[in-house]
Amino acid sequence: MAPRLDLDNTQGLLARAYRGLTYARFTVFAISGPAAGHAVLSWLLPQVTTAAQFTADSALHVAFTAAGLRRLGLPDGVIAGFSAEFGEGMAGPDRSRFLGDVEDSDPRFWDWGAPQEPPVDGLVLLYAATPEILGRRQAELASRLAAAGIGRLSVLDTRELGDNEPFGFHDGISQPVIQGLPRARQGARALPAGEFILGYPNSYGQLTDRPLLPASGDPRHLLPRDPAGSGAADLGRNGCYLVLRQLEQDVGAFWRYAAEATRRPDGSYDPQARTALAAKMVGRWPSGAPLIKAPDTDDPRLGDARAPEASSLSRSATGTACSAAAAPTAPAPRAPRLTMIMRYGWRPMTRPRRAGGRGCTSSAWSPAWRGSSSSCSTRG
Repeated sequence: MAPRLDLDNTQGLLARAYRGLTYARFTVFAISGPAAGHAVLSWLLPQVTTAAQFTADSALHVAFTAAGLRRLGLPDGVIAGFSAEFGEGMAGPDRSRFLGDVEDSDPRFWDWGAPQEPPVDGLVLLYAATPEILGRRQAELASRLAAAGIGRLSVLDTRELGDNEPFGFHDGISQPVIQGLPRARQGARALPAGEFILGYPNSYGQLTDRPLLPASGDPRHLLPRDPAGSGAADLGRNGCYLVLRQLEQDVGAFWRYAAEATRRPDGSYDPQARTALAAKMVGRWPSGAPLIKAPDTDDPRLGDARAPEASSLSRSATGTACSAAAAPTAPAPRAPRLTMIMRYGWRPMTRPRRAGGRGCTSSAWSPAWRGSSSSCSTRG
């Protein structure tokens, strides 16, 4: 039997992607010291949207980096209980090489979070149904941060969320269903909560590593206790790692490559072949139709179809179909202690750097991230 989730102490971005809240703004901030951090945190916590039932016209989420937790006064010995990737951050040279952040993408050239700039301590994510609601909530947030002496390193504006990602492919079709959330009761195949949320068993029946404090370190019993029965206070339970990446995607170059690679023998362009090649790289047709169900041509009738990964794997070796999980990202093997990633936060940016480019932010959640860990998001 799946353990019951503490929805009131889990951030709501794990439960929903806010497709109905089409406007968003993300504020990256730095903390001047523990007093300032505690002041703004005391205001933020009641504002955080939980995974419980949701009907509001806006939502707020907060996450802290390892540097931010130190500024709040959390000892290094406790922070060491988080993953090494979280503690290291994304801007170190080893991590940059692993992620491919080299040459023009070197962290030294980042708009925020660069190693020569003030460290990022935290992130507030705001979502709203209208620009007016978003503006009011952002103004209140800015006022509270300023009153607490919190510096804003960057405010990431986004465009209204649509149905397609920057390359023109229908997006937001499916996400894993987590056991214990309302969607799991609708007949969909659900995955163990520990695949995404700290402090719960994953598919191997294991609990992902996270900071555990001696009971004496939590004399007021504010934290849940270790479900494994050690009696320790579980600082990580109900939290998750959040990765936020601000990216520029060269849409023009992508489509130019597809066009050049599919020229006919006489040198003329083949638009249909260009689209087919692009679909195989992205993993679906522009309409969203999965290659496993429409291997040769796009079929808009299948635009919202879910392609079961199990059936796609049986044909991917022939090259006639593509795994349902395929996407233009770097693959990585999954070891028993590493778990799944939920991409729950793609938003188009307002200011691309180059003509033909599209800016975007992409956020992902996982309890055992082995890549670009940025912030740990926890509630309570």
